[in-house]
Amino acid sequence: MQGGGGESGLRGQALEDYVLDKVKHFAVVFAQELVPGITQQQLDLAFSRALYSISAQETSGHAQLQLKFNHSCRFLGCVSQDCMLCKNNPHKTCGSGDNFDEAYADNQVLRARCEADVYVDLINHVSGDICSAAGVEVQLSVIDGDAYNDAAPDPLTTVMELHASDDGVPLLQCYGPNRALHAGTVVVPLQGGRAKLPEAFITDKNDTFHFGGGATTGHFRLLALAMRRDELGNPVPVEGVAPAVSNAFVVKTQRALNDYRKSAYPHYRDELTRLRYIGAITATRLKDARAWLGRDVPLECVDSVQSLKQLLEYVDTNRQVEDKLLALLNMRGRHRHKWDFLRAVLAGKVVYDDNAFRVWYAPDSNGCGLLYATKQAQVRHSLADAWGGACGGCVWSGGLWLV
Repeated sequence: MQGGGGESGLRGQALEDYVLDKVKHFAVVFAQELVPGITQQQLDLAFSRALYSISAQETSGHAQLQLKFNHSCRFLGCVSQDCMLCKNNPHKTCGSGDNFDEAYADNQVLRARCEADVYVDLINHVSGDICSAAGVEVQLSVIDGDAYNDAAPDPLTTVMELHASDDGVPLLQCYGPNRALHAGTVVVPLQGGRAKLPEAFITDKNDTFHFGGGATTGHFRLLALAMRRDELGNPVPVEGVAPAVSNAFVVKTQRALNDYRKSAYPHYRDELTRLRYIGAITATRLKDARAWLGRDVPLECVDSVQSLKQLLEYVDTNRQVEDKLLALLNMRGRHRHKWDFLRAVLAGKVVYDDNAFRVWYAPDSNGCGLLYATKQAQVRHSLADAWGGACGGCVWSGGLWLV
């Protein structure tokens, strides 16, 4: 049975539950006619075995089925450098495989970077459709993110599920009901081929969580397995359904997270500490740039994202100053990746003021449309921020014009 997500998926699940209830009622009456004196316990066990057998047949031999993490991104800005509508929008859409943020605080609910809820879909990867399968559940657990290699022939063979620390504390938990039988796992049923992640959270930091006799890991990932209950109610893997593995992320204390999380698309007037790898001490030194880098530096004070961008453009033509700047930033040697990251952000991700109006034209509107106010290139979508009228401008995409 094919099903969609959202409300239609819920209606489909309600119909499945209704039909299953009617089938079970008929089966009980029919069995009592065939075998007078059969007990309710025997009926329930026989029905569970029959349902398990049918559900197994639905998915067995269908290697094209797979679980997949998904979310509906709440951010609207595209990542194209040529799009004048979105160039200065700091809220860019999440990448196709980035369904989780890059960092969380311990005990923080796991959501996408844009704060959207995350789902697990049962997908036919040939057609791309969401498929429903009766009795299938999704079991979630945490794995060692550094040990996972999606390029390996069987990437999960060397990966360890991290259920509990050496002290016995379950690593993955959730607020609300949880059908899991094992600590450190969260189980949620598929409804219409889709399972919404409950308010799941991780209880420990990746660099302090110890497993396997004291080992730690640099990253966590979330693993989703398709399971069903056998006749005794125990979860067993569903054959022919590939698991889903999330992108890697780290877990820190809330205080450390505040220091770690910096602007992916900084505003040109932001303070230097809004940039990753720039701390308060480094920012203070850069305010007296000539004292550290030499009198020939054209900027006496570097105290904003824009001024640091200008400084990097200057050092591109002066390698001696670049060496001094690398020493000042502590980005030489094994820290060179920080320099490369900083250069990439300043070269292509700095955003500037953009409060220009946008106009949306309906097809065949004869020049009539809605004029929207914006804030930092983000359209205000409420009707209170829209005015009817006609306006000229340059069309960029999908009926939205920049004026």
